[in-house]
Amino acid sequence: MVPHKRLIDHHIELREFAAEALYRTALVAEKLESTVRHGGQERRRAELLRESAQRLLDDQFTLSIVGEFSRGKSTLINALLGHEDLLPTAIEPATAAITVLSRGETANATIIYEDGTREENVSPADLPKYVLGRDLDGRDLQSRVTQKVARFRRAGKVEDLTAADVEDEVKQHLEETKPGREIALVELTYPSEFLADGIRLVDTPGLGSVNPRHGEATRNFISQSDAVLFLINTDPVISASECNFLAFLQDYVEQFLFVVTKIDRYTKEERERSLGYTRDTIAEYAGITMPKVFPVSARLALDGQVPDDSSKFERSGFPEFLLALDEFLVDGRGQRIMREYVGTARLHARELRKAVEVELQGIDLSLDELRQRSAHAREQFATAREARKRVLGRLDYEIEHGDDLVMGPTQTIRFRITSAIRDDLHAQLAECDWDELQQAPQIIPIFVSEIIGEKLQDHLDRTADHLGKLHESLSEECCRVIQDLDANLGFEFQQPCEFLHEELHLLPNPERFRASLGRITTDTIGSTLAVALADGFQFGGIGALVMVGGGMLARTALGGTFRERARDQIKQAVEAPLRDLVDKILLNVKEAVVGGLTAYRAAMDETLDRAIGELEESVSRLERETQSTEFNTTDRREELKRELGSLDDIEELLSQARSSSA
Repeated sequence: MVPHKRLIDHHIELREFAAEALYRTALVAEKLESTVRHGGQERRRAELLRESAQRLLDDQFTLSIVGEFSRGKSTLINALLGHEDLLPTAIEPATAAITVLSRGETANATIIYEDGTREENVSPADLPKYVLGRDLDGRDLQSRVTQKVARFRRAGKVEDLTAADVEDEVKQHLEETKPGREIALVELTYPSEFLADGIRLVDTPGLGSVNPRHGEATRNFISQSDAVLFLINTDPVISASECNFLAFLQDYVEQFLFVVTKIDRYTKEERERSLGYTRDTIAEYAGITMPKVFPVSARLALDGQVPDDSSKFERSGFPEFLLALDEFLVDGRGQRIMREYVGTARLHARELRKAVEVELQGIDLSLDELRQRSAHAREQFATAREARKRVLGRLDYEIEHGDDLVMGPTQTIRFRITSAIRDDLHAQLAECDWDELQQAPQIIPIFVSEIIGEKLQDHLDRTADHLGKLHESLSEECCRVIQDLDANLGFEFQQPCEFLHEELHLLPNPERFRASLGRITTDTIGSTLAVALADGFQFGGIGALVMVGGGMLARTALGGTFRERARDQIKQAVEAPLRDLVDKILLNVKEAVVGGLTAYRAAMDETLDRAIGELEESVSRLERETQSTEFNTTDRREELKRELGSLDDIEELLSQARSSSA
């Protein structure tokens, strides 16, 4: 393991190795005047390699901070960045807007509104008026509705109170508290070392926000994040809504690092009991056996960043937490760099090496020998292109029939699944007590997700198996086309074709693909059913009905009336999204499958075209050179040997990158 103080340095070193290899390979490609087909256009290979290197250097890593209100998300971010008041904090629920922090020369904010307009150059000192929300946990609304019920009771007219009275009060409150302009996002730059190397921090609204758009925005950022810090209190311990959130997002929990906050308020024994309970609860609801849980005090960490009080920083738990966080970030990101960029450099370097070797061997041939060798090579190129055509034809067939693969066999069961969900849900609602009705926005999506997962799992597994076998078969065929060309071309290569699947990006991980299908189900339910329920509870007044019916009216005759009203409203809220839910999930799966196959086809096409085209161009160049009266064989031979030397250096650089990532 790399020592803690060198983790980020280690990652930067790996990135620089990969970028340097891409730039050096671009130089060789430029000298060889190599061109390739990319995106349907003829491009200079050197330009593509430099663009790849620049993407690597501009690469960003998104780390989202997630948790309920008052878990200390903003304070934790302030501690990570070493600034006491960068993000506003408050005793009551505060953050109402997604805030994305990245490194900049100065502290500066940009406010992006829902209508697309932007407000530039906002001082961080002015952020509270933009990101602090009003009544995010619904307490003001709760107080208002409670006061209305109390007025009816004092007047002795509680039996005259109707559900419509409560719903009207909710509508009036929402109208009075509606913000003038909805903020979509706040972008904040700050000159912090923690944000170096392309790290972005995302501060999300609390999970308990009564505004359904906050929950949707948080779920969306989790799906786009490389890693997630999930914050939990020491006391009270992990809540029911947090457990429901983890249960619903099980397909994403491998990206989660769990942080128990505010440990400075409790004794060591109390912290240990809380940590043990939290670990067991996370394991139960998130489906992971050994969750990574770290106790910290962001308050102590902030205080301890004063040079003469470093003992507070040590007691804060931050040193251990930062070590784990660095490992978490570097490991995942380093693997991605190896897979995407080092593999790309190796492929291009090997293709260029073969082109140089062809020219070096052919440069000393007599004109007759070269003509014979060229004629034979052209036959092999034609054979390879026919094989390429067959490979791409198989993929074209699969893309054309993607609808049949995903949607066709399920036509007869889609209606049954929807009916089963509706019937089971209605039966469950009939048995729900007030506490369960209160949690309906979290519980129902989990319930529906489990039913759909159970009903569709076999079909999705068959889809994943089919695609896995297809990718494996075509990847092997792609490699065989290149290997046969190398073996039969009539030239000898110093490095025989050893195309690794991970370097070609052609062999997907079947388990990862299955996980992506699960995420599609989660994301679709989250963006439809979960939002509809949250809207109903907030804007439709269901939440207020449950609060009043299960509270002040629980033991009155009206309690049963309010319960039935709440149940009916929940049924109405889910009716429309349930009707099309299975179809939407399968359509999203189909888009993912067809999109993946299309991208796979493009990668396969470009890989084979480059492998064939570079050798073809080398043979053509040989013919042109030998026919030129101004061609100097000795000078060209020396130039080619220098390029081989450069490629040897690149190979050494790539080997260092591979070793550095181990």
